[in-house]
Amino acid sequence: MDVTEKVIDDILRREGGYVDDVLDRGGATNFGVTQKTLARWRGHPVSREDVRTMLRSEAEDIYRAEYVRPLLFALDDPKLFAHLVDCAINHGVGGATKLLQRALGITADGAFGARSMAVYRMANKFILGDKLIVERSLYYVRIVKEDPSQLRFLEGWMKRCMEFLVEPGVNA
Repeated sequence: MDVTEKVIDDILRREGGYVDDVLDRGGATNFGVTQKTLARWRGHPVSREDVRTMLRSEAEDIYRAEYVRPLLFALDDPKLFAHLVDCAINHGVGGATKLLQRALGITADGAFGARSMAVYRMANKFILGDKLIVERSLYYVRIVKEDPSQLRFLEGWMKRCMEFLVEPGVNA
């Protein structure tokens, strides 16, 4: 199994199946794909039932096209790549890019252009991975500060971040 397919499998494990929590800003989701994302993917409005009955294979196709492909530049570090794709699933590719730019210490505009790429290439990926975890954790804390109803999700979000601290095959 190649790196991208492993990343997708891991995300599907984290996301699970259909959820429609009224407090979840993402709304109805299945395999981590929101109703809004599925509608954009299909090119027309979709119902909660469409989300509920979506096949895993369609979610995988969405992940590959919408979240994996834009972040392939990070494949040089599979662990960082996996974390970035996970961030993109939760925050959109632009949100993941902003988190990465903050971790790199550059302007977080969500556009990963030549300057961002140059700084990325020079970065120590081990340290960058930890900085990305910090930036993502801080982002979740800001969400809860702005909207205390989201506190119920904080522990799960943080556990998800911390998964990227564990080296594959070590303490897993």
